Amino acid sequence: MAERLMARRPMAKPGETTPVVTPEEQAKIDDAAAEVAKAAEAEVAEKAAEAEKAKADAAKAAATAAPAAAAPAKPAQAAKPKEPKHRFEEFDATKPDGTVVHIHRNIDTGEQEVTEK
Repeated sequence: MAERLMARRPMAKPGETTPVVTPEEQAKIDDAAAEVAKAAEAEVAEKAAEAEKAKADAAKAAATAAPAAAAPAKPAQAAKPKEPKHRFEEFDATKPDGTVVHIHRNIDTGEQEVTEK
């Protein structure tokens, strides 16, 4: 970073008056301050340009890597909706009239099938 140029004067002792800066000295101070500001602006602009270049490089790398990542190495299987495995129960029961029946029930959906034996 650029060095800061400032006119330094010794501290005034109590009772002494501080010297006044001459117009020539003030011009030198202003010029030095302008140089420092210009150098700082140039440094900021350079860093901004580097950041933009890095973003562009990252975007380019992502664009070239994206098609490779999108294409699967293995051919995809047919996209079938995965059906849940249903749970079933089967049992025999006797009706109030004494008839024996076989009941096959889907526990998940509540559907049942009743057949007489």
